[in-house]
Amino acid sequence: VLLVRAQPADAWRNLSLALLLAGILGNLTDRLLYGHVIDFLLFNLHIRYADPWPAFNVADSCISIAVVLFIIHSFRRH
Repeated sequence: VLLVRAQPADAWRNLSLALLLAGILGNLTDRLLYGHVIDFLLFNLHIRYADPWPAFNVADSCISIAVVLFIIHSFRRH
């Protein structure tokens, strides 16, 4: 309800909150159900010196992007 009533200027903050919540819930769900995190992606790009590309965790990526958005938003003038 609060996100629906928010001002348009708060869209970046809302996006970062949504990404943060998604990352937290993703990691928490994996930990509770499986005892470890399972949402890793591994890409084989067939590029020299980058084969295979490093695996990354989707939930942790959401959390990292949320933190970057929070930092960028904190430097904006209000």
